[in-house]
Formats: sequence, C-alpha cells, structure tokens
Amino acid sequence: MAVYRIFSWPAEVSLRGKFACEGTQQTESLLEPRFEAEYCFYLFLDGQTCLNDELELKLLWLFRHSFPQAKLSKKSRFEDVGTSHFLFEVGPRPSFVTPFSSNAVSIFRFSGLHCVVRLEKSVRYRLIAEDDQSAAEMKNEIIRQLHDRMTECEYTTTCNFFAQPKREGYYNIDVIGGGRTALEEFSRTHGLSLDDNDIMNIAYVFRHIEKRNPTNVELFDLAQSNSEHCRHWFFKGSLEVDGVAESQSLFAMVVKTQENSNLNNVIKFCDNSSAIRGFQIDALRPGNGARSSFFRNENVLTHILLTAETHNFPTGVCPFPGAATGVGGRIRDVHATGRGAYPIAAAAGYSFGNLHIPGYALKWEQEKHNNCCSFASPLNVIIEASNGASDYGNKFGEPVICGFARSFDQRVQQLGERFGYVKPIMFTAGLGSIDGANVRKNSPVNDMFVIKLGGPVFRVGMGGGSASSSMVQGELDKASKGLEYDAVQRGDPEMEQKLNRVIRACAELRRENPISSIHDQGAGGNGNVIKELVEPLGAELYAERFTLGDSQVSVCELWAAEYQESDALLVGSDKVETVLQIAKRERCYCDIVGKVTNNGKITLHDFASEGTTIPPVNLRLASIRHLSSQQKKFNLKSINIAYPLKAYNAEEFPSLEDALSMVLRLPSVCSKRYLTNKVDRSVSGLVAMQQCVGPFHTPVADVAVVALSFLDNVGAAMAIGEQPVKMLLNPESGARMTVAESLTNLVFAPISDLKDVKCSANWMWPAKFPGEDFKLLTACRAMCQIMSSLGIAVDGGKDSLSMAANVSGEIVKAPGTLVVTSYVQCTDITRIITPALKRVQATLIYVRFGSSLEKNRLGGSALAQCLGNLFYEPADLEKPHQFCRAFRITQQLISDEFCAVYAGHDVSDGGLIVCLLEMAFAGNCNMHVVLPLSFASGFHEVLFAEEAGIVLQVPSFKVQDVLKKYHDSNVPSEVVGYTSVNSCSEAKIEIFYHDKLVLEGCVDRWRQQWEETSYRIERMQCNVACADEESSLHTSYKSSPILDRNIKVAIIREEGTNGDREMAAALYLVGFEVWDVTMQDLLDTDFDFDPFRGIVFPGGFSYGDVLGASKGITIFKKNSLFLPVLPVGWAATIMFNEKAKECLKKFISRPDTFILGVCNGCQLMATLGIIGAYGTDQEGALTFTFAANNKSHFIFQLEHGRWKSFWTATRPAVLNHDFRLFVSNQVLRSFSDTWKALCWALGSPMAKVLKAQENGPLNINTLGRFNFSNDEALDVLEHHHLIPIRYVGERNEPTVRYPFNPNGSPHGIAGICSPDGRCLALMPHPERCFMLWQWPYCSEMPKETCLVSPWLLFFRNAYCWCMESSNDCSDERLLQSKTEWPHVSADTAAKNGAA
Repeated sequence: MAVYRIFSWPAEVSLRGKFACEGTQQTESLLEPRFEAEYCFYLFLDGQTCLNDELELKLLWLFRHSFPQAKLSKKSRFEDVGTSHFLFEVGPRPSFVTPFSSNAVSIFRFSGLHCVVRLEKSVRYRLIAEDDQSAAEMKNEIIRQLHDRMTECEYTTTCNFFAQPKREGYYNIDVIGGGRTALEEFSRTHGLSLDDNDIMNIAYVFRHIEKRNPTNVELFDLAQSNSEHCRHWFFKGSLEVDGVAESQSLFAMVVKTQENSNLNNVIKFCDNSSAIRGFQIDALRPGNGARSSFFRNENVLTHILLTAETHNFPTGVCPFPGAATGVGGRIRDVHATGRGAYPIAAAAGYSFGNLHIPGYALKWEQEKHNNCCSFASPLNVIIEASNGASDYGNKFGEPVICGFARSFDQRVQQLGERFGYVKPIMFTAGLGSIDGANVRKNSPVNDMFVIKLGGPVFRVGMGGGSASSSMVQGELDKASKGLEYDAVQRGDPEMEQKLNRVIRACAELRRENPISSIHDQGAGGNGNVIKELVEPLGAELYAERFTLGDSQVSVCELWAAEYQESDALLVGSDKVETVLQIAKRERCYCDIVGKVTNNGKITLHDFASEGTTIPPVNLRLASIRHLSSQQKKFNLKSINIAYPLKAYNAEEFPSLEDALSMVLRLPSVCSKRYLTNKVDRSVSGLVAMQQCVGPFHTPVADVAVVALSFLDNVGAAMAIGEQPVKMLLNPESGARMTVAESLTNLVFAPISDLKDVKCSANWMWPAKFPGEDFKLLTACRAMCQIMSSLGIAVDGGKDSLSMAANVSGEIVKAPGTLVVTSYVQCTDITRIITPALKRVQATLIYVRFGSSLEKNRLGGSALAQCLGNLFYEPADLEKPHQFCRAFRITQQLISDEFCAVYAGHDVSDGGLIVCLLEMAFAGNCNMHVVLPLSFASGFHEVLFAEEAGIVLQVPSFKVQDVLKKYHDSNVPSEVVGYTSVNSCSEAKIEIFYHDKLVLEGCVDRWRQQWEETSYRIERMQCNVACADEESSLHTSYKSSPILDRNIKVAIIREEGTNGDREMAAALYLVGFEVWDVTMQDLLDTDFDFDPFRGIVFPGGFSYGDVLGASKGITIFKKNSLFLPVLPVGWAATIMFNEKAKECLKKFISRPDTFILGVCNGCQLMATLGIIGAYGTDQEGALTFTFAANNKSHFIFQLEHGRWKSFWTATRPAVLNHDFRLFVSNQVLRSFSDTWKALCWALGSPMAKVLKAQENGPLNINTLGRFNFSNDEALDVLEHHHLIPIRYVGERNEPTVRYPFNPNGSPHGIAGICSPDGRCLALMPHPERCFMLWQWPYCSEMPKETCLVSPWLLFFRNAYCWCMESSNDCSDERLLQSKTEWPHVSADTAAKNGAA
C-alpha cells in the first residue's frame, strides 16, 4: 500500500470566535495574524505504488471542483521552514477511519478509483514566532482548542498509517477471591460510578448465579446497562421521607396521570417513543423500497409519536459533538419505535450559565466561568452546541421548529448556595409518525437473525452511561485522565440518513415489513441494545462479523462503545434478503452478526484472529434480570421550602424603561434568531408552523405544527414549557407553571380535545444532594396532581439526576428543571394562530388561565432575575378547572369557521409587557395599551408578572361576543388595548396605567433591544457584516390528483439527499407519475430514462458534502460546517460511470424532456455543465454541452459565512419580458416560467392570484449563493435572458442586500436555466412552499382563501409543457380536467403572495 499526498492552500481555518468563547480573546488576537494553514490529503492506494495518468486526472478533477478557490499541489507550501517559523500538523489518529474517509472512498469507488481505499485530511500550521518558547506556547494553545483528542492527534513525525498495534485483549476480574475490593478498584479506575448496591448485586451474580469470575467486558457492560442513566433507579426506587415510606415510586406517580386522561395512547412507557392515536390519511409512498418504483397514494392509519431526551454531560464536555449525537440518538429513538417509524420534526432547548459576551456587559451576570472546570464555557456551549444540533439536523433532513434557551447562574443568598447551569442542558425532542401496522414489536424467535445496521464500530462513547450518572462532574483532574472525554460520541448525519432510509423503506412495506423488532444503540452500546432485543431467549454473536471503523477496536470497545448511527434488528430468515437488498440500495452497512438462541444466554465470541476459546461475554439473561429487577431504596429528609419572601416595593425597582431594557436582553426573553437562523425549518415540506412568523420572520411562535401528509390537512401539534427559576423558590409552583406554559403555547393550534393531550416529562436535577431529592419528589407530585386535574397525562420522558459541577472545589448545582413537551392531534393545520399582530383596527383582550387578574406575582420572574433578587411570591396555577374552561373557549374561538381571533400569544418569560411587545415586533403594528383600573397591583407587578395567560387580537366588532364567552364561564378577561393601521412607516406603542402614560415610543426601538443579545451572539458565529446588515433592517380540504398519470418523472437521489419526499409530493399533485430512483439503481440495474419526460435532482447534502465541505479539524472556519458546496461526489458518480453518463446524455438530447435541480441538485447541474457551460452552434445560437471536461462558471459560497435557513421574496423575470423561446422552429414555454400558467389557467381561480401578483413578489424557502468565475459569464446569462428568477428587496427590485438576498448572489440571481429553457437550476426550494400552510408568513387574508400556493403552478406548468409537447395538452383540456381548486376571491388573491 502506498500514500499519495495532495496539499491545498489556504486551509480555511479561523480562530475568530473560538477563543472568545473560551474567554481567551487575548490569545486569539495574538494568534490570528501570526499563523498560516494548509490542508494535507492522504490518499491510500491499494496494490500499487503510483497513479497512472487516467486515475490522476480523475483525482485532480475531483479536488479542483471540490476546492475551486484553493491552490492544489503535490508539494507542501510549508516545506521551507525558516528560523522564525514553527511547523506542526494535526489530523485523524492513524487507526481511526473517519466518516470523512468513508464518504470520500465511496465517491472514489463510484468514480472508478477503486485503488483508493482511504482518504484522510489533516491541517498543517505554520506559526511565525520570535522564539521557540513563544511558538511552542501558541502551538499548544491551538492544539488544545481546535483538535478532538479522542479521534485526532499531532503528527510529531511522519505519520505511520500502516502500523497495526496488537488489539487490546480481555481479562478476568477476581471477584470470587477479591470480592467487593476487586469491583471497587475496577469501578474507580474505569470511571464506572458503581455504588454500594451495584457492587453488592454484581458480586452476588458472579458468586451465586454465574459461579465464576467476570471478564472486564462483562463488568463494563453491566456497569453501563445498569447505570442510573439507563435504569432510572431513583424514579423507579422505593422512597422514604423522614423514615416514612412513600406509597408509590415517582414512576408510578407519573403513570397514574393516565387515569384521568383520554385513553388515546397506542404506545406509552414501553418503547423508544410514545405514541397517540392519529388519523386515517392519504400518504405518498414508493411502491417498493428495494428497487426503483413509482410513488402511489396509500390510505394509511397513521399515529403520532413523540420522544424527548437530553444529552447534557456530553454537551458540557464537548458541545458540538455532544449536541450533534444527542440529536442523532433521539432521531434513532423515533425511527426505532415499534417496527419502524418516521421522523418528521424536532425541538431543541439549551440551558446554560452566564454568557459574558465580550464587550457586552449585563448587570445580572456576576458569576463567571472558571477554566479550572472541564465543562465548556456557557458562550461556547450556546454557539457550538447549537451548531452541532443544527448541523446534524440540517444534514439529516429534520427541521427544528420550536425550542427554548435559558441562562442562569447566581449565588442565591436565601439558599446559601450557587445555582447555575455550569453543567448545561441540551434538550432535544422529536415528532414523528408510525403506521398502525408497525406499532407493536414482535417477540424474538429462535434462529432469527440478529442484524446490526448503520455505522461501523468506532472507539467513541466509552462509558457514557456511567459518566452521565456520576453525582458530580467537571473535576479537571478526572477529565485529564480522559474518562469524561472518552464518553463523548462522534456523529455522522449522512450515515444516519442512510440508516433511516433503510428503516423507512422496510416500515413502508407495512404488513410485509421484514423487521420483527428494532432498538437503537445508545448507552451501553451493543451490549445493551442486543440484550434488549433478544431477551428472554438469548443470542450467539461473533465479533468478526461487525464492520469496524477502527482496526484496533478491542472486543470490550466493540461491545460497550456508544458509537453512533447504529440499530439492532431481528429479522426472520425468510425476510433477511429484503433487508439486504434495501441496505445495498441505500449504501448502508448491514451486518448479520449472529442468531437468536433458546438457551437463555448472551454469548459474544472474540475476533477469530485472536485464537481465544473462552468468550469475552457469556452471561445468563437471568443474571441480567436479577440486576435490573432490584429496586433501590432511597432515604429522603424533608426540608422547609416555604422560604421567606419579599413584599413588592415600587421604590426598590428601577424605572419602567430601565427594567424593560434589562428584561429584553435576558437570554430567556430575547430574540432567538441566533438559533433559528442556523436550522432548516422547512425541510420535509410538512412544516405547518415553525418559530418564525410575521413580515420580519420574527422567532416568537408558541406552538409547532406538522402535517402528517401532503394530501390532507390534519397533523400534530407540539409545545414546550419550562420554568426552573420559579422552581428554585417553590418546586410545586414551578412544576405547575411549567405545565401551564406548555398548554398556553399549545392552545393556538386547533386540537382534538384537551384530554387527548399527552406529555413527555424530562427532569434535570441535582437529585443526589440532600434536600434536592425531596424537592424533586415535591415537584413531581405537584406536576402529577395538576395534570390529573386538567385531564392531561404523561406517557414518557427521561431523567438526568446528576446536574451538578465541581468548580475549583465548590459544588454548583443546576436549578432543578422540568421540561414538559405536550403533543396532540391537530385537526386543521390551516387554522393556527400566530403572535404576529394583523395591521388592522382591532382590540386586545387579556385572558387569565388559572388565576385571578388581581394576582400579579414577581417571584422567579425575568425581572427578578435581572435584579438579582428572586424571592418574591412566584406565579402559580391555583384554579385548574378555570384553566380548562379558558383553554376550551380559546379553542372554540380559533376553530370557528368565522374565526374571531386575528393573533394570539402567551404570557410567559418577561410578563405581559413582553407578550404585547413581541406581538408588535412580529406584526410591526401600532399598539395602544390601557391597563384597566381592576389591575390594582403596582405597574411593575402588572407588566412583568408571569402569571399564566394569553393575549388575543380580535376584530373590534367581535369583542363583546368574545368577552361574553369567557365571562359566562367565569374566566377572567379584560380589554387591555387596541391596534391600529400605521399612519406612518414606524409602528408606535403607548402604555397607560391608571390613566397615566408610563411608556411610549417606536416599536423598532424596543425591538432592537430585544434583538441585541441575539445580534451579539450572531456576530460571533457568522459574517460580521451580514449580522450588522440584518440587525439594521429590523425595522378539511384534501388535495386531489389533477390529471391522469401518464407522464413519468424520476427523482434521482444520492447518499445524503433529504428533499426528495416533498419534491415527490409537489410533482404528484400536479399529475406526474413520480418515481423514486437512487444512483445505485442506475449503477446496478438496467434502469434507463427512456420512459421518463423529466428528471429532478433534489436538495440535501450528498455524501455529507465531504470533498467540498469546509469540515476539517476546527469548527470556526471561514466557511463553517453548514455551507452547501459543490456536490462533487454526486457529479463524479455520473461523470466517471459510462452507463450513468450516457443515460443522462441521451435524456438531455431529447427535446421533449426537462431537468430540474434544487439546492444540492442545482450545484450538481452546474458541476456537470448542464447549466453555465455554454457554447454556440453554427448559426451563433447559444447551446450547452454535457461532458466531463466542462468548466462551470459557478462557485458556490455563502456570503453569510454559515448555512442559514431563510424565507425570502423572489420575482420571475417574465414580468419584464416575454420568455418564449424558439427551439427547432417550435415555440416552447420555458419550464422555469411559473407565470406562464396564465396561458392555460385563465379560467381558474388561481389565475386571479397570479394576475394580481404581476407587480409583487413570491416568497420561497432559500439558501445558497451563485458566484461567477468572471464577469463575462454573468453577462452571457443576462444577455440571453437565462436568469428566470431573482431575489427582490422591499420595493420588488432585484437585490444583493442581506437578508433579502440571503446568500449574496450577484444581480439577485436565485436560478439559472439552459438556453432552450428545458433545464432549470434553483437554489431556493419551491417544493417546500407549494401549499399555503407551508408558508411561515402570508399577508392577512380570510380563512376561506386558497390552500395551494402559486408555487404549485411552477410544477403544474412543467406538466402542461410535457402535455403540450406530446400533442396531448390544450388549454381546453386542462380546464376540463378533474381539477379541484379551492375557491379564492379576487380581493384575497390580491394579497395572497405578498410578503
């Protein structure tokens, strides 16, 4: 084997932000101008010592298209090191085959480069230093901050990738002879956190049941499988308080809430997720997941599922991979439910300490991060953890549509302790669906195959269950031994996507589903997941049958490591071939690692090459049941939680303006734009409500809603509540208010019934400390009681009871935190109420949920936190029956066909004043607030109290009807003001209290303060100029098939594609027969495009954007982890495979075909030269060719410096000129011309929408930038009218201004077409906004408006063109077809697409 090296300069590595997050800005300023970096790519060649010319040309093509702006060389730029230069190199450990390599080798293989068996990337740094000592200090600082010591190392000499050290063996622990002492020593040295009960029970098992000594593999396995993290000993334990036994465990208490709720659960407390009854829906699915097939409409009973968990310890230690793998693990929890389920959307939450943003002092941030603690700094956590979670979800293809962010770290004098999120919370929840046929797992049967599906075995995530269960974490001496760091996993979202594709394809076969049972791999690794799968029968397994990602993996690491993207399946012998075929098609590892046995034992045989005879694992399942069936006992001591509280004294409070200015900057209150900007909120096309609403895309939405199908208007709603600061004062009040917040968020989506609501309860608590365990018991009891009174119930959840950190010897506890995630059926996804005020004359009504208007309590509020004095009386929910009545009346108002509600928002963090302001921010509307005299409290109390309630904007003529409904049910409600149409460009706000004006000014002034904290964080994680520019600007219907399906379109997807399902739905709805085709189908079968009229390349991250992605050793780079780049791997698979290339060339040469590429597909078309590589024919007409040596004129790079999800306005170019093209003396309509729908749809209501929009924009989900290698290339496009769609600004003009043009494309270019108009490449996503319910914002319109958006005509027009060119389409035939257009009035049409 030989190594071939390619150097790329410069490496896009920047230290900006990283050191600032760690509080070492001085080091950053010292280093930034004094180092250079280059990439070194190591190509490992099998069976030859050099490349021939043909192979070398292919390699150079791949690298030049991957790094178009880099300088490639076979020689390092840093070969000559002067006396003042210091050179060092950091890269993957030689034994660790990275996911980068796996994806790259896959690209090479499909490009014909079979000799390349591995590709790794290192970064070489050259420091400029005055002397060796200062250079060494800078080098050590860079290595410490920027490399992952678990998977990377410094190359101190020429790296020997061929050395194969002997694999670590396994050994026995003398428990028979050494007893407890041997177990205690093993636990201490391996960080297993075994307590006295654990040691006693394990010793009993091996002395009296197994009657032998255990191996180190078995002990490590049992420690993980039986950790608090996995077994939830405290929640399931026997509790005594002051010597008196509690009648039930915490878990039994939670389960009992089900008794007072509707029995609509189909899964609860017994699987990876919980699920409730859903709907009978029409769903689009491929006919056969094992081969290419067309999509068909199937009527399916679909249930709704939810799972929620935290990944706190790994995120605290390594924020990016910790959060990323938290998301990955939760996604697998969703798809491993039953016999296979479908992830749809996610929620994310972060709790962290004081940020201390450089140059941005906040009064309440007194406690600072201590670098002596091994946990990352809070600023590092919120940036890197949200980066990790966002990056994983974006690449997998799961939208994040709701969440929370909270900062707290204070020395609480009344409690005599410091409470803070030094150990952070990283919360992730997932909504999904599951077919009724797949709800129940089947029991194991003898001789079933045990299959491991997904990623290969890596030595990562060792001891995660034990580490997460440790009472206190963060001691630096422990971290230095690597015990905490070893427990963190590493993620590969592209592998997760392939894994999910296999599970989905199997599950969509429903009754023919080959999966008998499935579990995802989490803490405890293979040892835990396989035991769960085969219990109570047993299994015989073979280490040599597992695919290894690291050749040095020991059998202990194989069995116990929590390596990611892996599931375990049971499959019958008659179905195993189906799984293998699907896995091959999706290019996912599929290992048959053993069989189910009937001997009641779990046996793992060592690698055959080791020559051992005694298995490293040979445990009776009875032994494992003995350990897991033990109920631990916990003795609690009661404490007095009735702390002395202060009375309100107005003189102790700052002025209203000063108080508001502080509160609006608090992370729990301020804008979360720094989080929502970086997550894809539209992928899947099923998102009906996400965080951002209103014309400014303001992140204030209360509820998240998804559709279950593109062909129906039913779905699922999800909302979150958490109130930990109130829980510090009173655990009972805090628990009740957490439930109240979740439900007052949920109320704005029409749901089936309050008693159908089910919840996940997640507890994050320092429960292993005296007194904290009693607080947890008290809070849990209060939560269960209020849920029972309201008629809702818990059906799942998790606990993390080690929420404390050791900071230089001081124990810092996290505030006891409960997160309640509620979910329920949404009966109509088109009737969701948002907080964005409508700019009309209307009235504001304040409604209380569960307390009287006279009670306005400040304890634990945002204002109290800002003032550093929490201990006033906290808000509470005293009247649950009143709460129920208020909830049901509000539901009636928003579900009414003649809806009496324009907008609505809950009162939560920041109180009534923040609720009102956020509504004004979102709607940019005048607001005149008059607080009635019945509010007898002081104005600080009235405005900043966080009592449960909502504010509604209702039509003035409906006010009395609305108030009567509430008053008749004894629900407190009052008119608190009105809104009006802005008389000038600036919206104004006035607040009167007892007839006295207490606040006035421009809405924009307060919006800027509310956005300030977000803006400061945003400047640290993206292009500063873009952040500055964005800040300155803030000012039951069922779709029916339309035509007979006689025109075929192929959706071609590659590894990492994630936008194919929504694309299929859009094409299906306009009449196409849509086929699901993978690149593997093209390579393996006789598939060809002869029957097809269209090809669509959808969006995503093909091959994880490996070769072109700026995804090296660091996180903070010029083009960070989120940038969409040229899909070189996908292009190479086509260009260097003769069958695929000729098939596509033949298709393009046919004049009756079209090609559409979106996002990643757009970049593919540019790379292939389908767009952008033009020539001229003999008559001088512009043409294009398709060949491997075409040089595209496009460079894709984001101006923003980071992947960003955005909803922006576009305008088709046909408004400026006629876009008819002459090809072969025949007039063709350009496929890219949405507006030509007017030619054939003049008689349909939609034509009125389009006619009304001749001078207005159409909004669209977008990302990605066009750039050009030279001005001439751009001039050619402009001259020949090949830019059919552009981003437009406030005045409907093409713009390059951010954020109207979110990616910096010149001339506002959003798409480019071929000269004949048959090939269109778009960066925006029309397939994610073809229904109006997918739009995050649409101008005010009545509810009877059209439900399909103008973008559906984009796809309909392609169908029409195909019919025309087949002489089978006429305007009359189209108008006579079985089209079911919802009615839309002319007045409504005039507003429909405006933004």
